[in-house]
Amino acid sequence: MRRSERFPIEADGQTIHTSKAAQELLMQLVESSLVLSEDWENLPGPARTAVLECTDIPTLLSLLQEHALLTEYQAGRIEAGTTHGLILGNYRVLDRLGAGAMGVVFKAEHCRMRRQVAVKVLPLASGQDQKLLLRFFTEMRAVAQLQHPNIVAAIDAGEIDGNGPDAPVLHYFVMEYVEGESLKDTISRIGK
Repeated sequence: MRRSERFPIEADGQTIHTSKAAQELLMQLVESSLVLSEDWENLPGPARTAVLECTDIPTLLSLLQEHALLTEYQAGRIEAGTTHGLILGNYRVLDRLGAGAMGVVFKAEHCRMRRQVAVKVLPLASGQDQKLLLRFFTEMRAVAQLQHPNIVAAIDAGEIDGNGPDAPVLHYFVMEYVEGESLKDTISRIGK
């Protein structure tokens, strides 16, 4: 596909000529729920026209951020071509919160309920030590058994297959999201 290739689309009764690459990316983002169709449909006409008139992908991503359809983290991952794991079942990843020995924790949102959650993800490549996965499951089940106002609740769990033979399977564990400072930041600020 040539970058200069343009084609007409209809928006608010007007015909707009747009870049095919940018338009295809926009359609993929809406179809995958990275851009929620409800938010896209509710975007005011002039803003939608500006997005549809984009001729290059960086400008498209910038406009989607400006109109709160994507986060900066999502746009960066899309531009880098590392979108595997931005959608985990019914959840779309919004931001990276931190990492530890047992995986990476993301701020995410349930696509339909629009509830923010924390998602711990363990990427496991084929041939990797299965003991790590067993530890992940043990931690997940332990948290799921706990019910206390001072402990985040377990909500969901699942896995996403890799996009190719070398892509890792992403095992994930969904918990309540609690707004605030991380333990690491608290220790840095006030000490142990």
